[in-house]
Amino acid sequence: MAQMVECPFCHYSYDPGEIIGGKCLDCMEQERQMQARSEHAFKVMTSPFYQMDFMEALNESK
Repeated sequence: MAQMVECPFCHYSYDPGEIIGGKCLDCMEQERQMQARSEHAFKVMTSPFYQMDFMEALNESK
């Protein structure tokens, strides 16, 4: 029987082949998603565009 390895981030036990670069696949995917959300938030915050509010949209349509 293979010895189980504990992920240092989530502390679950995995087979040795499921730990890549010291992280389990679940932790790697979670980190990738967090990075993507962070990049998207940065793009939105630094965008030269803005979202109009309802009253502003009404005034522009007249």
